[in-house]
Amino acid sequence: MDRQRPRFAAFLAAFVAGAVLVSPADVRADGVQPDQTGAYLNLGANIGAPDFDFAGVDGKVGGGVAFGAGYRMTKWLAAELEFDLLAGSDVKVNGSKIGDAQYWAITGNVKAYPFQAFETDVIPAWIQPYGRFGMGGGEIEIDFDNAGTRDQGTFVARFGGGIDFLLDRHWALYMDGGYHATSEDDLDGVGIFTLGAFYRF
Repeated sequence: MDRQRPRFAAFLAAFVAGAVLVSPADVRADGVQPDQTGAYLNLGANIGAPDFDFAGVDGKVGGGVAFGAGYRMTKWLAAELEFDLLAGSDVKVNGSKIGDAQYWAITGNVKAYPFQAFETDVIPAWIQPYGRFGMGGGEIEIDFDNAGTRDQGTFVARFGGGIDFLLDRHWALYMDGGYHATSEDDLDGVGIFTLGAFYRF
């Protein structure tokens, strides 16, 4: 993971810089803000790792996908349904790999945009931070190298936040980070970070 951090930091910086460059001038200008309400679809790339509830057991970073649909009722509140997948996470015991983990979840979420609710000028209108909370269900599956497969369903409570970068009335980029707390005994939760885009109808 340590060797991946500089590469990931460079990619994240390029993502944010790209959002600035492709955002139209009229959207970047302070106080100029397109209509944000309506239905939308989102698609993103996930990275993250499971957090196992055993001493000496570690879940390493894996990758996956996020996609969903939502509706922004007002400029400060939206509701959505999202699917998250994380695969290819090595499971290690005291440093030795014993298998691979895969996790998926479907959650219903509420997104709140506090800076939009209070109409502050602290940040440009095209940059929109948000908080997100949701609940749903999912499954963790472990493919052991020498002992078959184990999978178990779980209740999921997710929380976190992110930033939308408005490009125009329809398109936006987003980055999102959060934690999926689970009810499964062997798994405390899963941390997921997402970079993606959405289209508003």
